[in-house]
Amino acid sequence: MTVKESMISVPGKQQLNWRRVLQSPLYDVGQFILLIILLFWFFANSFEQIGYNW
Repeated sequence: MTVKESMISVPGKQQLNWRRVLQSPLYDVGQFILLIILLFWFFANSFEQIGYNW
């Protein structure tokens, strides 16, 4: 944290560190699960449009 940032921050208030959130393993797992859901939806929707229902 630079001197400027420390002067701006309010004492006692917890700041959200976005770099830490974006590098978190939970963020990666969430992205992977979202990708799987979107791929499943895409394939299910495509199969439905060509007349194949499962």
